[in-house]
Amino acid sequence: AALNEFLWRKSVDEARQERQWTDVDDPAVLNSLATRIQSDDGELPFNKESDIYMWRMSFGEDSVFQSGFAECRITARVFCEALELIKKDGTALVEALGRLAGLWAFGISADRHRYHEVMMVCSILIFHTVNMCTDLPPSVASSPPIRHKIQEAARLFGFMVLAFEWPEHWKQPVISKLAAFFPEVIELWQSRHTPGWAAVQSRQLTQLPVVIPVQREPVPEPGEELYNRHRLLYSWVVRDCEIVVRSYKAALVSVADATI
Repeated sequence: AALNEFLWRKSVDEARQERQWTDVDDPAVLNSLATRIQSDDGELPFNKESDIYMWRMSFGEDSVFQSGFAECRITARVFCEALELIKKDGTALVEALGRLAGLWAFGISADRHRYHEVMMVCSILIFHTVNMCTDLPPSVASSPPIRHKIQEAARLFGFMVLAFEWPEHWKQPVISKLAAFFPEVIELWQSRHTPGWAAVQSRQLTQLPVVIPVQREPVPEPGEELYNRHRLLYSWVVRDCEIVVRSYKAALVSVADATI
């Protein structure tokens, strides 16, 4: 909850500065946002009048609004596709997080709401997955194929934690646990005050094979279908994140058992 509040406050503060809301506009925008959070679990609808009003006020010119609204639907599609991967196949957790990392890196610079939404989902999945990996039975963790999978996941998670704009007090314990599988993360973290450090970590993240750039087509049509698809998937992953990670753990154990 604290991280969610941090991300929403950051999003609103950035939007206020970048879009230069006036004193007259500010209450209307914040009321629209508050209503949306209370009624829709904090996600971004795609066809509600209050939301369209906020988007138009934020972007100004109609052509800019249309471009921004299309971008919103593209990022929603990619976001949904990543979560659907996990829902269909528990072993696809790392692949799905790679897609969300690609969305963060390549596809949501103009959509700050999706930006923070992606950071929220990634934070809860990484947190629980890292805890799960450190608690694996020794017989499973020492299995060569499992060790390789965990190291691959830890490398992705490590660069995501380094690059994403999460609070340092949240990053620190996660990085300490990741170091068991990705030792370089400690040295990288300790050098975080070096000029240009954040840009370097972001570039390192985007060079990982599992991080896929956003495909710009197709652009979904606005409407209830996209809205409900997004709403249900977002609610599901936030509600059942621990179940998702347990499914991934069960898949790892199954692979380890098959190699004995």
